[in-house]
Amino acid sequence: MEGTAPGIRRLCLAFGIEEPAESRDQESSSAEQRLTAALLAVCASIGLDRMLLNGPDAGKEQIALLPVGIDEPRVVSSLIDGLSRAIAELNASSATAALRIRLAFHEGVTILAGDAFGGTAVARVRELAADGHLQAALAAHPRASLAVLLSDSVFEGMDQCDDLQLPSDCFHRVELADSGAGRVAWIYVPPTPSISG
Repeated sequence: MEGTAPGIRRLCLAFGIEEPAESRDQESSSAEQRLTAALLAVCASIGLDRMLLNGPDAGKEQIALLPVGIDEPRVVSSLIDGLSRAIAELNASSATAALRIRLAFHEGVTILAGDAFGGTAVARVRELAADGHLQAALAAHPRASLAVLLSDSVFEGMDQCDDLQLPSDCFHRVELADSGAGRVAWIYVPPTPSISG
């Protein structure tokens, strides 16, 4: 259809900050800025300089669309490892409450319309990042700073690669609450890296 933005299949990620009850808006905004800067730095370090990141008012969970044609399993593994280290460094150098992050990955059709991201994959990855399994995982691991949820389709790619720095057997299967058809995802809580001073 003429005038309709094309649907392009991409790997998407969404992240949200698990905020303490006493968190103030100014602190929340600063935390989001620090996390976004950390994500951009990690992406640049693994060659993802063409990543698209949504604007600050696009929803509670921030969305990033990764470039077409990447090695998805290795990118997912590298991003989880890199973000885990970056968040640990931010927390070690900050006097404010530690950042605790919900991170989700999904792949599917995305649509770019002006500054907005659309498509089924964008809606789904945002739902995954807000899923109660991530909140429960952080609650169950009070020292953890990151909990990760992969959609089943992303996990399948991870499961077919044996030489990743983050093997697929780190993840365990969870049933999604919105799953009328038995939809599942895969969750992982990385150990917090030790940061040397």
